[in-house]
Amino acid sequence: MSNPAKVLDFLRILSPKWDPSLAFVALGGLIPYGVLYHTSIKQSPKPALAPEFDVPTSTTIDKKLVTGASIFGIGWGLAGVCPGPAIVGAASFLSTGAVGPLIFLASMVAGMVVASKA
Repeated sequence: MSNPAKVLDFLRILSPKWDPSLAFVALGGLIPYGVLYHTSIKQSPKPALAPEFDVPTSTTIDKKLVTGASIFGIGWGLAGVCPGPAIVGAASFLSTGAVGPLIFLASMVAGMVVASKA
């Protein structure tokens, strides 16, 4: 997931270059998460280091949600990088000297700051 070319090939669903391998990465994360979610949040009265679980309860699809999801999706499609692998890419600056991942990470943090003020 830290290779933008691979991510972009995954997003090109209708292309002959479509690469479904990232779906297996997603399933490899979603399956253990589902099990852990069920065993921790559904069965535990509270987390070990907080007074309660902070689980979103809103089911409303509003303008803020659609706008944020659209910006995230467009950015992911243009850059081929999502937040977790962006951190890996920024850390690789030390060995590669590539500034692109640092710019992406700084932009992502700036967006998070702006969103928290809205």
